[in-house]
Amino acid sequence: MFMVYSPEELPDAPGFADHWRRLAQESGLPDLYLIAEHRDPFWDARANGFDAFVLMPTIPRRRSSTPWSSPWQKLRNMALDTLGRPSVYQYARQQRRFVPDCASPLAIPCVLPNWDNTPRSGKRGVVLEGMTPEAFGVTLDRALTLWRKREREDDLIFVKSWNEWAEGNHLEPGQRWGRAYLEVLHAKVTAMG
Repeated sequence: MFMVYSPEELPDAPGFADHWRRLAQESGLPDLYLIAEHRDPFWDARANGFDAFVLMPTIPRRRSSTPWSSPWQKLRNMALDTLGRPSVYQYARQQRRFVPDCASPLAIPCVLPNWDNTPRSGKRGVVLEGMTPEAFGVTLDRALTLWRKREREDDLIFVKSWNEWAEGNHLEPGQRWGRAYLEVLHAKVTAMG
């Protein structure tokens, strides 16, 4: 298995896939299972030379003023920047963005345990509030529903991330929740049989 982070940045994704498959076969492997990371639930993995793609969670962006923002929105965003406050979203309101509905049988679901990138981004960061092991369990249930619908060659579900502390995104045991996230993951996977 070989995974590519940003396949849209490849100048010739199908050519890239063919080249690496050929190298694998020349080295004695029967083939590679090529996976791409993508946020578009309608992305055509096969047309781009991949066997599947990890459907990455869409993290809300920093609140920003756009050309069509109202004067009130622009003022609010300027105040947030002046006060040095990150953008804060409620996790429960964003759950559908983390595991969107997807009809593609090539989409591998990915779950997001947490998000707070203020250690790295400071006041320009984004924080998800209300993230708990129980809320993670709800997101994991959505991912497992999608996983069950897939016509798959693999039995994969991705977790973003094991220990990405600079983005407040970790499954690894910590002081606040201990092993609770891992216990929720274990319980859900065990219940699948």
